[in-house]
Amino acid sequence: MLLGPVTFRVEPGAFAVVTGPVAAGKSTLLRLLTRLREPTHGELRYGGTDLRALDPEALRRRITLVPQRPVLVSGTIAGNLTLGLPEPPEPGVLRAALRAAAILQEIDALPDGLDTVIGEGGATLSGGQRRRVALAAALLRRPDVLLLDDVTSAVDERTEEALLTGVRDWMGTGTVIAVTHRPALLRAATQIIALRDHHG
Repeated sequence: MLLGPVTFRVEPGAFAVVTGPVAAGKSTLLRLLTRLREPTHGELRYGGTDLRALDPEALRRRITLVPQRPVLVSGTIAGNLTLGLPEPPEPGVLRAALRAAAILQEIDALPDGLDTVIGEGGATLSGGQRRRVALAAALLRRPDVLLLDDVTSAVDERTEEALLTGVRDWMGTGTVIAVTHRPALLRAATQIIALRDHHG
């Protein structure tokens, strides 16, 4: 069992934080919410509808996950940000998403900026930078629900505060569900979902 019994409800517009010990199933929960995994028991509902009744691709346009280890493709930063979008956003919108993800200054400092080639898997970026590029890409998709899996684990407090403010401003009335142990996110939460270690 990867996730023990848990019951919770997240209201639209909430900033919910999922916390708990290692191996409590926090990341698994986020994957269940995007149907990257399927529950073996119980049900998950979105807007009153069982997730299993929704088309997975359509669901992921409304509920977007930024994982701990995001997959970036070999190419430019701009190419990774716009990959899969129906049409490329205006440059100002692109920069606004990067600012909300607290990585605009770091990209502007690169010699080629958004045209920087990052290599397979984003090899030329640090882990924290890869997560924030993936976050900016997720924001550009304008999901109703944004899922963050330990996205701020590799950034300093100042960057984390900027990211937190940027994400909340960008999402507006949208919902954020974040897995974290970081105090800043716990303080910002309107709801805390505490998972227990079910292996003991």
